[in-house]
Amino acid sequence: MKLISLNIWGGAIHEAFLVFVEKHAADTDIFCFQEAYSSPRAAVSNGLYLDIFEELKGMLPEFQSFFSPLQENFAGNSAIAIPSAFGLATFVRRSHPVQDHGFVFAYRHQNALKGSDLTTLGTGFHHFSLIANGAPLTVVNMYGTAYPRDKLDTPARLAQSEILKEFLDGVNGPKIACGDFNLFPETQSITMLENPMRNLVKEFSITDTRGIINEQKYAGGIIQRFADYTFVSPRIRVESFEVPNVPISDHLPMILKFSLQ
Repeated sequence: MKLISLNIWGGAIHEAFLVFVEKHAADTDIFCFQEAYSSPRAAVSNGLYLDIFEELKGMLPEFQSFFSPLQENFAGNSAIAIPSAFGLATFVRRSHPVQDHGFVFAYRHQNALKGSDLTTLGTGFHHFSLIANGAPLTVVNMYGTAYPRDKLDTPARLAQSEILKEFLDGVNGPKIACGDFNLFPETQSITMLENPMRNLVKEFSITDTRGIINEQKYAGGIIQRFADYTFVSPRIRVESFEVPNVPISDHLPMILKFSLQ
């Protein structure tokens, strides 16, 4: 099986991102996307494609599609008048039926944004129980709070990871948690998730999950190389894990090939 996780930056690198999805759609079982948008209108605001979820649904008819809204009528750093929602998008191949799914706000709540104060934006994780090749599998698509930008531990981030860990510890069977955690590898917020889960970014000695677009965004400043992680439980047999340096977002895709034990 194959899972791809990516913060898509609202499809800002539009053509290259869609080409990437089309290239991988034939042999991918699960796509977990963060910073996606959904809208009944085809519109671009602040360089972000507000109907990117609808575009992806059209491209991926062989997949069950799910969108989890975090904040309505918001793009980039400001409120907008175009009806839309910012959140997470997950696509699961129809041959792996989703039995149950839900969303957990691990920081604040839906539509929590106060004015332009991005520290108040609610975040959390969408979780899925599915039958993969006849066996149960739980997948978590995570988006952690981005503020403060230092990606270091804060009380809110520690609490967020504790909520995720409690959820994962309560799940029997094989499980995968992936996404944009907005954290550095050495933080307690990350290390607390590593037992009994395997941190593949650390295990495979990944040195960058952000890529060249991120370097260009913050040229002349401090370049942060980490934000994204993939964790797997002991019953996931990892066949390969890579983070290719492809310019399709201000984050890099994490590509996991695995089987269930």
